[in-house]
Parts: sequence; C-alpha cells; structure tokens
Amino acid sequence: MEAERFFNEHPISRGIISLLTIGFQNGPDIIVKGKEVEVIASNKNNSAVIVTSRYGKGIVVLFSAHTVESKRLIQESCQFCLPNPY
Repeated sequence: MEAERFFNEHPISRGIISLLTIGFQNGPDIIVKGKEVEVIASNKNNSAVIVTSRYGKGIVVLFSAHTVESKRLIQESCQFCLPNPY
C-alpha cells in the first residue's frame, strides 16, 4: 500500500518535493511528546510518520513509513545524525 507523505522544511527533507508517495504497510502513527521532537513528515491524516529528536548526546530519527523507495531520505537522515552534519 502507498500513502502520501507531506514533508516539512528540514535538513533531512531538503531537496525532496513537499509531497512524496512512499510505501506504507500499517506502520504506526508516531505520537509526538516533548518540545524537542521535530516532525519531518506526516500523512494525509496529519499524523507524524518521520520525526527527529535529541537523545542523550546523540540524535534519533524515527520512521514509521517504509523508506526503502527513497534512498536519499535514508542518506540525509544518516548525515543529519553525524556530529556537525552540515
């Protein structure tokens, strides 16, 4: 099953069109708690499906959607988590 994903402005989603269709197979909606959680992408129901936040001394990127169709999303996420990424 495919679902539309709406991307917000963020280094992870830079250069990716604001509306992208990627695979979704009953992945859970992400419940956003905390002020430091940034929503990278949401679905048509406005539920978060890609988020990022600090955790300890690092950064976490959480995907609910299947991103194998978008290798660039995975690459940008890994780059974002590196020290001094950009």
